[in-house]
Amino acid sequence: MSLLTSSPTAAVQKQLGVDQPDFGVLFDEMEYLDGSEVPSARLIQAKVEAEVAFVLGRDLPVAAPTYGEFVACVAFCLPALEIVDGAIADWKITLVDAVADIASCGLYVLGDQPIVLGQALKAGELILSGALGPMVSIAAGDEIRANLGALGSVACRMV
Repeated sequence: MSLLTSSPTAAVQKQLGVDQPDFGVLFDEMEYLDGSEVPSARLIQAKVEAEVAFVLGRDLPVAAPTYGEFVACVAFCLPALEIVDGAIADWKITLVDAVADIASCGLYVLGDQPIVLGQALKAGELILSGALGPMVSIAAGDEIRANLGALGSVACRMV
C-alpha cells in the first residue's frame, strides 16, 4: 500500500529554503509503530518532525477536495513522527531536489491511539499532516517522543 506525506509547513520551508509545497509517497516498509526501535543504518542524515497522521475510512471522490470533503473521509487520526532523510548534502535542497527525493521522507512512526474526527484518496490510506515545527537532527541512541495533546503521544528509539 502506498501512502502520502504532505508538503512541508512554513517552518520547514523556511528551514530548508524551499518556497513551495511538495509531497511524496510513503511505503509500508517505511512504517514503524509506537515504541519501535528504528534502525539508523537505514538513513543518511536523519531529522525528525512531529506530525498528525490522517487515516482515510473511505475514498475521496474528487481531485481537489474542499476541507469539508476531506474531513468527511477521515476515519481517525494518530500522533506520528516523520523521520525525514535526504540524499542532498547538508540539506541544501531545492524544490526539484525535494520532489526527486520523495519529499525527503525516510521512515515514519505511528502512535497507537486512534482519535476519530467524526466524518472524512482511498479507504485505508494514511496522510501525514506535515511538520508541526522545524526538523530536529537525530542519530543512533536517541530516544524520540512527541506529545500531541489530545491525540496522544508517539515514541521510538534510534538504534
